[in-house]
Amino acid sequence: MVDELPLYDNLTLAQTMSSQSHEIKFKYNYSIVLEACANTGASYVLTLEDDVLFLDGWWSRVGRALDLAAIKTWEAGYIDFLYLRLFYYEGLLGWNQESWPVYLSLSLAVATAILSVLLITPRYLVASRWYITRFSLGFVALVATPLFIVLYFDSGGNCVSPRPAAMGGLECLQSFIEAYADVTQGLRWALIHVVMQHICGQCGHGSVGTGDLVTPKEIWNFGFEENNPEFLADERLQVDDN
Repeated sequence: MVDELPLYDNLTLAQTMSSQSHEIKFKYNYSIVLEACANTGASYVLTLEDDVLFLDGWWSRVGRALDLAAIKTWEAGYIDFLYLRLFYYEGLLGWNQESWPVYLSLSLAVATAILSVLLITPRYLVASRWYITRFSLGFVALVATPLFIVLYFDSGGNCVSPRPAAMGGLECLQSFIEAYADVTQGLRWALIHVVMQHICGQCGHGSVGTGDLVTPKEIWNFGFEENNPEFLADERLQVDDN
């Protein structure tokens, strides 16, 4: 495979693709390369860009994750899974626009619970009437509670509800392969602690960021930067010894 170059099936197709947009050519070329890799009979295929940085000891972690993914896949009633994601941008795992009815329902439930407590408490606890006045009731109901809810969502899903340090299912991300996975109902897994960082200082087709420039906050996984190099080196040496 290293010494081979996947090609289009015919000249007409090659000429047609030369005039297509970057997005179309990318998807088609991607499918051709994946098919060539699959034809080798390899159990797994690793796809990545040329501007990534791997974690020290990443290979052993991926091996353990693949074994765990296989077990969880069987437990879920599937024969196989579509992919194991080794990297993700944390911003994609925040609040989901499609889940706004759930967020609205929870917000109304919280507001209703707080208001109910403020209305019921004075009836049974006379001393509280000195503190729960009409002014304080109105302030909490109309100012404090809405601001608290806004602050909660503005803090971001990754902040108020961080992912556990384990592997789990991944919600749909905006990409070509995700659309395919949705159609085929393919099972997808992701490492919560990513094993690579997407450096990406410049985007070749300008689909991210301002112009062609990409800042770290638009593509980095900041959890990757919290890794301790000494701990990673010790972990790798322990794996090598075993």
